Amino acid sequence: MSHILFERDGETIRLSEATIAEVIGLMDHQFDKQRKELIEDLEAVDASSELKLEEVRKLRDEKGLTSKLIRYAFTLRGAMDVIEYVVPEEKREKALGGDPDQIVWLALRLLGFNMSDNEEEGEKAEAENPPKGRATSTPKS
Repeated sequence: MSHILFERDGETIRLSEATIAEVIGLMDHQFDKQRKELIEDLEAVDASSELKLEEVRKLRDEKGLTSKLIRYAFTLRGAMDVIEYVVPEEKREKALGGDPDQIVWLALRLLGFNMSDNEEEGEKAEAENPPKGRATSTPKS
């Protein structure tokens, strides 16, 4: 299991990356919350039963997609939910005590998302397949 280190108020805090069980639980938690909010919104506009069923089915079809969880964690609200769900209570206040960017990046790291890995993959892919029409330093033969 990977560990994450972050600093708050000059103190280094160590957290464990979310387990698979925690990620699954978090996705279920996210679904339940979104389902409740969706139904409340549909009822507020007096949507038909058919529309309610259709929208809940769409939401259910996306249940369990890690990509949806990662996108959610890119929002401050989502990041705070991730931290509140994964971080032990005794460390939660410090974890939530950063600025919005710090909170979002911490949540993403807890989920195993590392931006530097993606940047390296993107640079590697671009080096192997440079965009067409872009000047390169390689002379033409």
